Amino acid sequence: STAREHVAIGVATDDSRDGYQPSLNDDPCEVAQANETLASVMAVIDGLRPMQAACVKASYLHGRDYADIAAELGISHEAVKQHVKRGLAAVREILV
Repeated sequence: STAREHVAIGVATDDSRDGYQPSLNDDPCEVAQANETLASVMAVIDGLRPMQAACVKASYLHGRDYADIAAELGISHEAVKQHVKRGLAAVREILV
């Protein structure tokens, strides 16, 4: 498989889908709302173009920097930046 396939597939199976992990002090209603919000955001991200979704997930969910993402995907730093920018704009447009 190519580096692009690896990142797109690997990022799509991240643990963030497990939702918010509550502490003993959290209000159950707030936990439920946080999980619903996370599920909504993840559904929107999953609907992005594949490279946008991979870059947004790698950057925001996994905390990777653009240089690492670019090296993994075999694209430029600027391309990663544009994929993230466009992906986040699409997420905002859909959710707001």
